[in-house]
Amino acid sequence: SLGPVRARQGQQILQTGSLEVPVGAGTGTSPAAALSARVRRVLERAPPPSRPGKAAVVVLTSSDTAYVGEQVDVVTAAWFPRDLRSQLRRPPTLQPPAAEGVWSYPQPVPPGIAATRRVGSTWYDLFVMHQVVFPLVPGQLHVTQASLRYSVPIALQFFSQEQQFELQSRPLTLTVLP
Repeated sequence: SLGPVRARQGQQILQTGSLEVPVGAGTGTSPAAALSARVRRVLERAPPPSRPGKAAVVVLTSSDTAYVGEQVDVVTAAWFPRDLRSQLRRPPTLQPPAAEGVWSYPQPVPPGIAATRRVGSTWYDLFVMHQVVFPLVPGQLHVTQASLRYSVPIALQFFSQEQQFELQSRPLTLTVLP
């Protein structure tokens, strides 16, 4: 229920009636809802940043072990505290990891913020990339580091210089069975 609203101009006062706005269940239009169920399951296991209040990048896989030809989801997540993200003049650059000995296909994800999480008292926005890989040979599959690049203005002036940051995720190793 909104209102009523009163407006006064000089001696004249006008008042509107209240307005009822129906609110229904979510329609699934949030960015997180646009992620596939597979990606959401992988993201649920994303550890929070090790340095509270700082940006971080992590690479996660749907499984630590796979068979040759089996689909493995590789999800790259960049964590940004909201206060830091609000300082950015342009979106961060997220470079996904690479893996040799696989077929790899990038998958669509919502542009911009894909999910939001609260860790302690800090709100984080997550930028996400998703790719699926299909291992071609048995053995150890090495997934390289992902990188995150962003810059923050040094001063509040529009033309101020920016301090550039580059973060790296840890590489991963998967076991591929025949």
